[in-house]
Amino acid sequence: MASTSSTITVADLHAWVRAVVEHASTYSGLADLLVAADAGSELHDDCARITAIGEAPVAGARTAGAVRADLRGEDVFALTNAASWARAGL
Repeated sequence: MASTSSTITVADLHAWVRAVVEHASTYSGLADLLVAADAGSELHDDCARITAIGEAPVAGARTAGAVRADLRGEDVFALTNAASWARAGL
């Protein structure tokens, strides 16, 4: 994936979301832990890092006009957590 939001494509955002969902739903129980992570949990710092990493593809998609201008990386991370949790339950 490209290193700056100006070179990140919508396809990169799709790939990032699929990779996060696949990873979180592959490891039994991880999706539940991610959904439950709050400021006091051990996973909070990891969630904050992955949210920050996810901001780059979201910014690229915003620049391309492919997503709403007010969409944030944390919004997409919340959706990937929900998708992972749902997928793990299937």
